[in-house]
Amino acid sequence: MVRLGPKNHNWQNLKNNFSLDNYVIELSKLKQNEVSELYNSVDCLLFPSWYEGFGFPPLEAMANGLPVVASNVASIPEVVGEAGLLYNPSDVDGMVKGITSIMNDKKIKIEMINKGIKQSSFFTWEKSVKKLVNIYNDVLNY
Repeated sequence: MVRLGPKNHNWQNLKNNFSLDNYVIELSKLKQNEVSELYNSVDCLLFPSWYEGFGFPPLEAMANGLPVVASNVASIPEVVGEAGLLYNPSDVDGMVKGITSIMNDKKIKIEMINKGIKQSSFFTWEKSVKKLVNIYNDVLNY
């Protein structure tokens, strides 16, 4: 397992409780190009988040052709759509099942990669700017 992000008390407790020191590579911070390299070096993104403002990690993972197993809360379902396996963030067994299916079934993995690339194409800066301009135009013309 590779964990990207700053260390925190909850993570340290979890890691200690389950004796994960020998099973986790921890990276506190990477440059954007290094994040893409990481996505291309692992089998899937596990993103069991309780809250996200938008959900950039799943979007970036899908754009890089990486299957996603993530939470079904906050903005994540809208970002991931049908392209990922979504579970309640407290459903550890479900997420394990999702990861296992990706690891053991090439057909599912390839299907998720293709759906993820397609889903990520709906979220471009150009499309976001056009939507924002349309909102401003609607407000001005109200």
